[in-house]
Amino acid sequence: MPNSFTEDDIRTKAYELWEQAGCPDGGAEIYWAQAQVILGNGESASPSDSLADVHSPEDTPDEK
Repeated sequence: MPNSFTEDDIRTKAYELWEQAGCPDGGAEIYWAQAQVILGNGESASPSDSLADVHSPEDTPDEK
């Protein structure tokens, strides 16, 4: 039987993943998709390793 979840469930999970990643700018669609996967598979709330690579320090401009 497939898991059922609402858009609010996805939004909440995506926000949680975004916070765990350090609240980076951009990438909302990545967190949304990851939330759908996690909720759809009934996995734990831990983000995948691929999210850690999305916003690496090299991608962040130096602030001076």
